[in-house]
Amino acid sequence: MREDADITIVGLGPGAFEQLSVGAWEALRQARLRFLRTAIHPTVQELTARGIRFVTFDELYDKNPDFESLYRQIAERVIAAASQGPVTYAVPGHPLVAEESVRLIMLEAERQGLIAAVVPSMSALDAIFAAARQDPVAGLQVFDALAFEPNEWIPGRPAVFLQLYNRFVASQLKLALLEWLEPTTVVTLIKAAGTSQEQVQSVALHELDRQPVDHLTSLFLPGTAHLPPPGSVHSLAPLTEVMKRLLAPDGCPWDREQTHSSLGRFLIEETYEVIEAIESQDYEALCEELGDVLLQVVFHAQLAEENGAFNIDDVIQTITEKMKRRHPHVFGDVQAADAKAVLANWEAIKQAERKEEDPQEKSLLSDLPRHLPALMYAEKAQKKAATVGFQWQNVHGAWEKLHEEIRELEEAIAAGNLEEQDAELGDVLFVLVNVARYLGIDPEAALRRTTEKFIRRFRFIEQSAARRGQTLHEMTLSEMDAYWNEAKKRGS
Repeated sequence: MREDADITIVGLGPGAFEQLSVGAWEALRQARLRFLRTAIHPTVQELTARGIRFVTFDELYDKNPDFESLYRQIAERVIAAASQGPVTYAVPGHPLVAEESVRLIMLEAERQGLIAAVVPSMSALDAIFAAARQDPVAGLQVFDALAFEPNEWIPGRPAVFLQLYNRFVASQLKLALLEWLEPTTVVTLIKAAGTSQEQVQSVALHELDRQPVDHLTSLFLPGTAHLPPPGSVHSLAPLTEVMKRLLAPDGCPWDREQTHSSLGRFLIEETYEVIEAIESQDYEALCEELGDVLLQVVFHAQLAEENGAFNIDDVIQTITEKMKRRHPHVFGDVQAADAKAVLANWEAIKQAERKEEDPQEKSLLSDLPRHLPALMYAEKAQKKAATVGFQWQNVHGAWEKLHEEIRELEEAIAAGNLEEQDAELGDVLFVLVNVARYLGIDPEAALRRTTEKFIRRFRFIEQSAARRGQTLHEMTLSEMDAYWNEAKKRGS
């Protein structure tokens, strides 16, 4: 216990007097001015009987519209009193477990240069661990029911919800949990944990708000077998919180300067790195690169949230609804015998959605992203046109068209017309993409593989020249071609 403390914050334990620590008892006994968040706590009667007197804040509970306002007003009063001399502020349980008023007091004390010291007693959590026979090391999650954010919960893992204050709080918690759990899921109500009045009661989740509860009631939710096991379900909340911190006024200067536009190129770069990891079959790298792509998604979502546009939950909800809507053969009663039928349904649904958004928009190709790499852009346009039958019956039609376009390119070259050459070369490339589509070859990936093969063989030429003490500038084309053929024979 610090003798120089301006504010001594004392924990009263879960409810039994013997759970009050010796340090807490001494701090209360020696205090000049004692504040108590609430006198509605079993330990208070024992303390009063021993001559300990308090000023309580119970009258503020009915005067404030919500707990946030209540705790802020309590903190203001404690800080104001501490500026006149040392005070002691006592709260149920452990001061740093689900005590918002303590958090506010400590923040404001630091801001004003006041010294706040914490004197703990046994936490309600300790008593709950014993009542629920639960080892917290096994992955237990702890939440304040009064401030529960569902996106912070990892479904499937055991959890404790403190301060099931009244039936309204119980109802709100029940509705949040029913998003993931069956109504018949058995949960455990723990009342007055660690006291002689302790009760442990198992109830079905749908009956949670029909049970008598109070400020000493907690809910224990065991690990849920029908959900994926611990470790296989992960919330985006930790990553979102990191992003919020980086974008805070005292966060990262570089991150705070970014916009949706400035981040665009990073998303493209990270996507290419994912493709590289896939092609090299490097699953460790793939895991890392997918994380980098996810970071970009969360980054954009956080920027949008700060601008009041949308947040990461909206992103998840939108894509979830879209996937269900686009798969009526799975989530509805539409039949789709094969992948071809699935794609046809997909395009039909997209067209219908597009007309709903803009009745004047009728083009099948209007939603193609114009910033796609050129080969991919051409391939996607051809695939979309093919869904309504605009294509040759087989590859032979595309092959004949390729020869026709090559002849036209030769004529443009012979005529020396640069504009015609540009147009005809584009036609040749476009038809080549169509040939690849008929053959089931990804032209983007095929060209990338060929380019990488070119790089490997060119490096062989460089290394061979270096072994002979030559530079490439000193070699003839025939010498370089010979090394090229050797690299080819070696399978490079």
